Amino acid sequence: MENTPKTSENKDKAPLHIYIETNAGQIFHKDIGWLELKKAESFNVYIKEYKDRKDVLDQKKEKDLNAAKKNHAKKISDIEKEKKESDDFILKNYNDYYAGKVKAETYDANVKKREEGIAAREKRRKKIDNDNSEAVKNINKKYDDDLAAIKADYNSVRWVQQLIGDRRPELTAESFNESVTMGTTAMKFTFDEFLEGGGAVYLEPFWSGTKPKGKYPHGVIINAKGESPDVLLAQWEDADNNLITKTLKFGSSVYLNVYTSALYGNNIKVQLKDKDKVIRLITLGLTNADDDLYAVEYLNNNVEDRTNEDISKKGTYFERAVSVHEAKNAPSIAKKGLLVQEDGNKYDGIPATKINIQKSQFVVFIDPLWQTMGGESLEIYPVVYHNKIPGGEKVLQQCILKIDKNATDEIKVDSSNSNQVVVLSQVETNIQHFNPCGYDTITAFLDITEYPVFTRKTSKIESELLLEIIANDKEKNLYIYLPDLNTKECTYNNVMEYHTGKVITLKDPESHYKKLKKTNDDISFDVSYPKPSAQLAMDYAWLPSAKPINYGLQFTSCRFQHPLAIKVYPELEYTFNAHLGVDESEYLYVTQTKNYKKRDYKGKKKDGTRAAKKDHNKRIKENFKDDVDNQVKKDNFREKYKVSIASEYKFGEGDPTTIELTTLKTLQDIIENVMYIYDTIDSYLQGDQMKQIEEGEKFDENGNKIPQTPAQKARNKAEYLAKQEQRQDKKKKSMPQTKEPPPDLKKDKKDKRPKGGGFPVRLEVTAPKFTGGVTWSYKQSQKQPNLVGVNYQFKFGALPLVGVTGRLDLLFVAQFIPYIGQVVKGLDKAVAAVNKVGDVLSFLKLGTLEAEYYFDLVATTQLDIDVIKGMSYHTVDGFTGGHLQIESPLSIGLEAGGSIKAKFLDVKGEASISASATAKFKIYYVSDKKDFLTFEFEGVEGIVKTKFILKEEKEDEEENEPDQAEKDPEPVPILSGFKIEIPLFKMQIVENPHKDEK
Repeated sequence: MENTPKTSENKDKAPLHIYIETNAGQIFHKDIGWLELKKAESFNVYIKEYKDRKDVLDQKKEKDLNAAKKNHAKKISDIEKEKKESDDFILKNYNDYYAGKVKAETYDANVKKREEGIAAREKRRKKIDNDNSEAVKNINKKYDDDLAAIKADYNSVRWVQQLIGDRRPELTAESFNESVTMGTTAMKFTFDEFLEGGGAVYLEPFWSGTKPKGKYPHGVIINAKGESPDVLLAQWEDADNNLITKTLKFGSSVYLNVYTSALYGNNIKVQLKDKDKVIRLITLGLTNADDDLYAVEYLNNNVEDRTNEDISKKGTYFERAVSVHEAKNAPSIAKKGLLVQEDGNKYDGIPATKINIQKSQFVVFIDPLWQTMGGESLEIYPVVYHNKIPGGEKVLQQCILKIDKNATDEIKVDSSNSNQVVVLSQVETNIQHFNPCGYDTITAFLDITEYPVFTRKTSKIESELLLEIIANDKEKNLYIYLPDLNTKECTYNNVMEYHTGKVITLKDPESHYKKLKKTNDDISFDVSYPKPSAQLAMDYAWLPSAKPINYGLQFTSCRFQHPLAIKVYPELEYTFNAHLGVDESEYLYVTQTKNYKKRDYKGKKKDGTRAAKKDHNKRIKENFKDDVDNQVKKDNFREKYKVSIASEYKFGEGDPTTIELTTLKTLQDIIENVMYIYDTIDSYLQGDQMKQIEEGEKFDENGNKIPQTPAQKARNKAEYLAKQEQRQDKKKKSMPQTKEPPPDLKKDKKDKRPKGGGFPVRLEVTAPKFTGGVTWSYKQSQKQPNLVGVNYQFKFGALPLVGVTGRLDLLFVAQFIPYIGQVVKGLDKAVAAVNKVGDVLSFLKLGTLEAEYYFDLVATTQLDIDVIKGMSYHTVDGFTGGHLQIESPLSIGLEAGGSIKAKFLDVKGEASISASATAKFKIYYVSDKKDFLTFEFEGVEGIVKTKFILKEEKEDEEENEPDQAEKDPEPVPILSGFKIEIPLFKMQIVENPHKDEK
C-alpha cells in the first residue's frame, strides 16, 4: 500500500516538467508538446527536473570514474614500465653471462632479485586494482546515494495518464493514474495497439496535492496513427455483449458493434441494408439489389402516435465514432488492452484495470418504418465506409440480424425509439487543434444577426473561410471577432506573445473599407450594396449572375491560419405570377399587386394554316351556324378564361417595379393556343349533343336538356332536317359533280343508334384551372448560416389540371346481349306505347303523357396538383417547407331511373325514381411521404330518390314552372374503403420457386 505523503509542502514547489527520449521514426513536435508515433511502440519518459539533476550526477560519476580509471592506468603503467626495465636488464645480464663478461654468482643474484621484483610488482598490482575497485565502488555508492537523495525529493510525485478528447485536458489534483507508482521519476511508456488511429493520451508528472498544468512543457500529448486501419468485423449484440442469434420483432433496440483497428478517434459511416433473397454472383459483387434502411430521427418518440410530421431528419448513413469500450466479451481478433477505471479510492495503490476494446458501439432501433421500406421479414447487414480502410468500404454480409413481423422475441438495450442521424467523435486526431496560441471560433454580426464563420469542431481546418451576406443601399455594420483568442502562450519560435496585435490583417487596401475599426481580436466596417439600375436589375434577374462586393481578411495564429473571403450580395427579389381560369377571389396561392393586369380569353377560334384547323372551322360554321346559334349558345361549351400574367422585382425595402418583357406576351400566346386545343377537343366531344339536336332535343343556356314531348321532338327534328336539306342543296350547287356525295354528307344506312338518344358513349372534358407563381431571391442558408443561396418559393395549384367524365348508355349496350336485349326492346316498346298514347291525348287536346327511363355507367377522373404556399427550394439547403400533393380521383358508378309525367284536363301528375351507386378511388402522391404512392379506395355509396306529385293545375300557373328545389337524400354507405401505400423505386426479386425441381 502506498504511503500518503504530506502534500501541503508541495503547494509552493515549482511545477514539474516532462522529458521524452524519442527513438528512430518517432516525431516530437516541441512547439505544441505532441509526440507522434507511426504505430504502437515504447519510449522513455522522465521528470525533467529529476533528469537534469541525474544528468549532473551522471556527469560527475563519469568524471570520477574516468579519474579513477586514469589513476589506475597510470599506476599499472608504472609497474609495466618497471617490469620492462627489469626484463631488459635480466636479458642483457644473461647475454653478458654467456659472453663471459659477468660471473655466474652475479647472474644468479640478479635472477633472484628479478623474481623478488616480480612478486613485489604483482603485490603492488593487486593493491592498485583493489584500490581502484574500492574507488569505483565508492564513486558508484556516492552516485547511488546522491541519486536516491534526488529521488527522495520526488517521493510525492503523481502521474496523470489519461485519454483526451477534443482539446487539452482539464485536470484536478485527483486526476492521477494509480497504475503509475507514486514517486516514479522515469519509466518506459508503452502506447498500446488498441489506441491506434489518432486519438491521444496525455501524460504529465505533478506534485501530489497540486493541480496538473495540462500542457507542454509540463506534460506531453501522445498518439499513434497506426499502419493498417481496417474494419475487422461487426456483430449484433445485446447489452451484455452477447451475440444475437434469434429473430427479433420490429421495435427492438440492439447494439451494433463494429470492431476496428487503427481507427480510434475517427468517425465511420455505417449503412444498413436489407439482404434480399436473390441469386448472388459473389465474383461480380452484386449487392446493389438490397434495400437501404434509412436512419430516421423522430420528433415524437411515441411509436404508436407517430405521424409523417414527426420525422425530423432522415439519412442514408449512421455516422458514428470509433472509441474504446469496456467489454465483457469480445471476438479474439479485436484490438484490446487495459485501462484504469474510476474506483473511488485512489490512495490504496491498487488500480482498477478493465479490458477495453477498440470499436464503434451504437444503438440501432429496429424502426417499424423499415417494414414498409423492406418488407415484413428483414435480414439486416451493415456496410462501413471510411477513406482510411482498404477500398474505402467494408461490406459485412455475414453480420446478419433477422427481423420478422411475426417474431415474438424482443430486445431492448436502450429506451430510444428513433435513430439519431449524426453523432460525431469527441476525440481529436489533428495536432493543430492543441497549439496553445490560437482561436477556436470566428463569429460575425451584421447588426444583430449572428453568423458562425468558423467553429473548430465542425469547420474544415485547412481551407479558405467564406462569409456571404445580403445587403441593400443602407449601410450596416459588419462586426467580426475572435471570442476565445489566446496569444499569451504563443510558442512560435519560442518568442512569447509573438502574435499579439498581429492576428487579424487586411488583404485589401484600407480605403476599400468604410468606417474601419480593428483591434487584436475584432474588426468592424460598414457594408452596403448600391441600388442597381433597371437594366442592371434585368441583367441580375438570374441571381447567380449578380456580382458581389468582395472583402478579404486574414486570421493568423500558431493554431490556425485562415483567409476569410466576404461577399456582399444585393437584396433583390423577383416574382412571376400566372393565373388561368380563376376569379380574383380564387387566387389561393399568389397575392397579386396593383401592377398585375388581367385579360379575358373567350376561346375565340383564330384562322390558321393547318388543314385540321381549317377543316374544323369549316365544319363548325356549316353544321352549327343555323342550329347552334339559334338553339345553343357557344358559351355552353366554351368557357370564358381569365388570364393574368405579370412579373416584377424589388430592391431592399422599396416598392415593386413591373418587368415588361416580350416573353410575357409570348406566354400569353402559348396559353391561348392551349385553350384553342382544349376548345377543339371540347367541340368534337360536344358533337354528341349535336346528335341529340338532330333527333329533336333542345338545351337551355346552361347546356341542360329541356324536357320535350314526343310531338315537340318530332317538330324540332323536321325543322332541323329541312334546314339540312336546304344547306345540302346549296352545297351541291357550289361543288363539282361527283358520282357520290362528299364523305361528310354520307348517310349510314346501318346506323343502329336508338332513335331517341344519341351515341351510347358520351365524354365531357373539365376545363383546366390553375393559379401559381414563383418568387426568387438571395437568402441566407439555414444549414450553413455563413453562406447565401438563391431561394425559390413555389406557389401553384391546378384543381383540376385536366378532367374527363365518360358516360355509357348501358341500355344501348344491353340490346345486343341475348335474352337481355329482348327485355330491353320490350321496355322500349312499352315506353313507346305510353308515349303514343301521349301523342293521341295531345292531338285530342285532352292532355299529355310521357315516359322515359335510363341506365348509365358513369366514370369520372381528373388530375389535381396542389402546392400549399411556402414550398421552397434553396440552392444550399435544398427543399424546405411546403407541401405537394398530386392526386388523381376516380369514381365509377351506375345511374338508373325512370319517370312518367301525365296531364289530363286540369289535373297533372308526376312520378319518378332514380338510384345510383358510386365507387370512389384515389391515387395520390404527397411530398411528406415522398417514398410512397398511395392508393385509396374510399368505398361505395348509394343514393335512392323518389318523387310523386299529383295536383290540380291553376289557370295562372305557368306552363313550364320549375319544380321547387328538393334536398337530395344523404348517401348510404354500401362498402367501406381501404388504403394501400406503395413504395416507390422498389424492386422485389424472389427466388425461383421451381429451383428444387429436377
